Amino acid sequence: IIQGVVDHEYIFRDICVGWPGSVHDARVFYSSIVKRIKKGFFSGEQPINYCGHQIPMFLIGDSAYPLQTWLMKPFANTGNLTHEQQHFNYRLSRARIVVENAFGRLKA
Repeated sequence: IIQGVVDHEYIFRDICVGWPGSVHDARVFYSSIVKRIKKGFFSGEQPINYCGHQIPMFLIGDSAYPLQTWLMKPFANTGNLTHEQQHFNYRLSRARIVVENAFGRLKA
């Protein structure tokens, strides 16, 4: 398994490799990035000012990852999502394309 944290400019900020493919993504996640976040992974990052609101740094993950205050994941699609939840999932998946593209560039 290879797991990485990629910023909005396609730059890998963190990477974890070497876990067997049978290990669940959440386990790799907890043993790699969670430890770094608790030690101040985002401590040097400045919040972004958007329309007068300070937006802190956060990670975007897929449904395999646990929801955290610093990690956004899609709503589980159980067939009865509201329009707002569907829109959120769509926008989140668009943001995750940056990560997918960064891995694609890494493979090229």
